[in-house]
Amino acid sequence: MSVPALIAFSASEYAIYVESATAQIALGVVISSIVTPILARWEFKHTHPNA
Repeated sequence: MSVPALIAFSASEYAIYVESATAQIALGVVISSIVTPILARWEFKHTHPNA
C-alpha cells in the first residue's frame, strides 16, 4: 500500500492523490479477498461434480 506514497515522493505533482489512491487500493484488496474464495468454490463445484 505504500506504492502511491513512493510515487508521490519521486513525483511531487502526484502527492495530492496519495490518500485516495491508497484507499482505492485497500478497497480492491478487501473486495478481492472476499470474492476470490467464493469464485474458487463455485468453480470447483462446477468442475468436480462428484467431490
